[in-house]
Amino acid sequence: MKTRYLLKKRGSAKGATHPIYIALYEGDQTEIIYTGQRITKAGWSKSNNEPIDQGGDIYKEIERVKKSVATAKLRLEADEKPITPFTVKQSYEALMKEKNETQLHKDKKDKEGLKTISSLAKHWKENNLFQFAKATQAAVSQSIDQFTDYLTKVGLAGLERKDLNEDIINGYSRFLQDVKKLADSTHGKRIKHLRWFLKYLKYDVQGIKIRSGKTKIIALTLDELNKLEAVDVSYDPALQKAKDMYLLGCYTGQRISDIRKFNATNTAAGFINLTTKKSGGKIEVKIPIVKETREILNRYENHSPKINATEVNKHIDNMQKSRS
Repeated sequence: MKTRYLLKKRGSAKGATHPIYIALYEGDQTEIIYTGQRITKAGWSKSNNEPIDQGGDIYKEIERVKKSVATAKLRLEADEKPITPFTVKQSYEALMKEKNETQLHKDKKDKEGLKTISSLAKHWKENNLFQFAKATQAAVSQSIDQFTDYLTKVGLAGLERKDLNEDIINGYSRFLQDVKKLADSTHGKRIKHLRWFLKYLKYDVQGIKIRSGKTKIIALTLDELNKLEAVDVSYDPALQKAKDMYLLGCYTGQRISDIRKFNATNTAAGFINLTTKKSGGKIEVKIPIVKETREILNRYENHSPKINATEVNKHIDNMQKSRS
């Protein structure tokens, strides 16, 4: 029995695509199997009777079907059954039915595995956090982990989506406040991140309130600033960057997210020129460069140190603990 590709040319419109089949021949018997792929005449080699682009997706797909036809033939041979175009096609269709049923079973099993809140949270973290900035991803992941840890602590590790209710969420909110004793701002972030996850679950989050608290502003005294400047951390590049970034914030009054925008262009002519985003919209600011600011910028070729806010806070905190 012979096997080859067959292009059925239907219609003559320019750029039209045509179905690709696998033709099975033996004597005067012929059967065809649709590969599920279509191609233009220009993409088909008449001499080789196959797609011109053998590295393309169409060629790969029809080859995959061809291998399945070969497998169907081998199954007939193993069962010592006659090999004809008709029996091979029947064997192929039975093979495809088995594969489809196996896939459906797997999909059903996977779906069953995603019923619990914990498994849904794991799936969401693995597949949806990309939509957030990298600095935010870690914070969101930590918030969701704290929620699933809470469910485990209160004996709800196997809680399913259908059983999630307001009492459970309120209990978690009280846990953060009374047991973890989180500040209002941190508590608010945890609940805000949880709301993002619950929206993904199509849970009504309208009744979930986010605690808000104004962050206490702590300003360094001149003496404290001088002491920080005097600390020698040149032996550790990471500590030096953290210290310099922190001091740049003191000298310019800018957030780390804005300081990271400092470059040779916007720090020229004795001023730092920035467009910052505030709650009221974009604001153009012009900040005088004092001597201490210039010394730090010179260390990094007129750019800000390459370090994020989390690392700055961690290193400054460690420096403080080591000196206390």
